[in-house]
Amino acid sequence: SSPYGMTHEGVRHCTVLLTPPAVKPSGDPSGDPSGVPFPNHLHGSSTDADNALASLAKFADVRRGRRLDSEIVEAAVARMPPPVRVVVSGPSAFNGAAREYLRELMDVEKHVTILAA
Repeated sequence: SSPYGMTHEGVRHCTVLLTPPAVKPSGDPSGDPSGVPFPNHLHGSSTDADNALASLAKFADVRRGRRLDSEIVEAAVARMPPPVRVVVSGPSAFNGAAREYLRELMDVEKHVTILAA
């Protein structure tokens, strides 16, 4: 057993940042004007979402209303026992910021996978 949770292949720990959707300016043709990334796939209630997040409590650091910053990235990297594979998934601005924060801490080309949302 490990102080970091699961010892088999897979996710040992993750950080989840939950922020409200950004409202798009009027006339912005990209996506839904409400800023909801997948407006046609809204299912369940906030209680369902809270229950799903609670089920992650053993290996997830869930932060509501906080944006990505160097402190969050440094804390997450400090918890990672080697070997490390970092997976980042979010909007392009988020992914770019994460890559830059991680570049200060590790070899991004070797240890980081960026998934386009």
